[in-house]
Amino acid sequence: MTDTSSSKKPRSLEQEILELDEERKQAVIHADVLTLERIFHDDYSQITADGVIQYKTELLSWLRSGEIKYPNVHLDDYKVRFYGDTAVVTCRAQVEAELWGKEVAYQSRLTRVWVKQEGQWQLVASQGSRIAQK
Repeated sequence: MTDTSSSKKPRSLEQEILELDEERKQAVIHADVLTLERIFHDDYSQITADGVIQYKTELLSWLRSGEIKYPNVHLDDYKVRFYGDTAVVTCRAQVEAELWGKEVAYQSRLTRVWVKQEGQWQLVASQGSRIAQK
């Protein structure tokens, strides 16, 4: 008889956050607003690499309407740190997007803040800083 109980190890908190972050990324690429409504906290805000503050409702509206599109997003160099029920994720992003009819491509460093409330992780804030091209 084979013991299979050890073959399925529980996910670590870091794995859980990274899986949620990948789910968020895929939802942005595919404009899956329903998934993003669940992932983004009602108070979610993001500061873009250009310093513009965007809120959950407007961001989801733009994705839904096709005003903004993110067909290609590559993330790497992840670091995840925990402070109680808060996770801070940093990573590097390479993005190709169409923003209000204008195609853009850029690299940035991202910081995202996830909070666990009532047993569920939600994204509450995100900030991007553009990486200067040399």
